[in-house]
Amino acid sequence: MKTIGERIRGLREDLDMSQVRLAGIVGVTKATMSKYENNVAIPKADLIGKMASTLNTSADYLVGLTDNQFTRGTSDAPRLSDAETELVLRFKALSAENKFRLLERAEALAERQNER
Repeated sequence: MKTIGERIRGLREDLDMSQVRLAGIVGVTKATMSKYENNVAIPKADLIGKMASTLNTSADYLVGLTDNQFTRGTSDAPRLSDAETELVLRFKALSAENKFRLLERAEALAERQNER
């Protein structure tokens, strides 16, 4: 299982966000954020909440209670099914060119479905 630090770093990097930027948003120093990402220190609950919101995930994902990083605890964010989560994870693993191809194919399928 990934550590909280690995989860924070992974999500931050997925968003192309610098450590300095995330630290500034949640109100800590870059050095403190580095400690969190390297599992030298554990963030307090209020900071976990801020990080989860900033990183578009749930506090449950950050602390390891779920492996579904796309589930947010708020009622305004729809929960993804297991199949949807799998699709997103597979999409993220594709090259930029293949992501473009897949989006084109999905658009064609949606158009075809709407014609029926």
